[in-house]
Amino acid sequence: MSSAQSPTPAVPATVVTTINGRIIALAQQSLGQTEAGAIFQAAWGLGEADPDLWYPAATWFSACRQLAGQVAEETLQTIGAAVADGIVSPMGAVSPHAVLATVHTVFQTYNCGESSGIVAYVPTGPHSAEIFTSTQMPCAMSMGYFTAVVQRAATTAKLVHTPRGCRNDGATSCVYHVVW
Repeated sequence: MSSAQSPTPAVPATVVTTINGRIIALAQQSLGQTEAGAIFQAAWGLGEADPDLWYPAATWFSACRQLAGQVAEETLQTIGAAVADGIVSPMGAVSPHAVLATVHTVFQTYNCGESSGIVAYVPTGPHSAEIFTSTQMPCAMSMGYFTAVVQRAATTAKLVHTPRGCRNDGATSCVYHVVW
């Protein structure tokens, strides 16, 4: 493994975009020994992720994009949901709005650097909200992640992509509308 591909120290530099190994390890676990898992591992190229280390986000996003080009969206949504199940801590929140209010904090906890992107939430009604994301994550993975996050507090939650553009098609961000 070259030094350019090795994990960065436990405290990442702010000029290098990094991702916490826990995210990668959860994705690897969700894929297991499947064909999709083999595709991801080949694209990732850094072996099993250590949840206590930080890795180059560019390598992670590249592996995710390569996987997205070869598997069904449902597989990507499953990965996103597995990551949400493994990291999201609603911090005592019991309502969907309270859980969604933590998404930016959770995102910043596991992603560091100048170009890691933005995740934000805006309430649109007592049982609805919009989620804005400008990360490099494939859209379907984000949709799986946010659906699982909201379903922690409202099992009937439904998330749909708004027609405002999609990162998969070259837009800089995606906006999801969620109702419960």
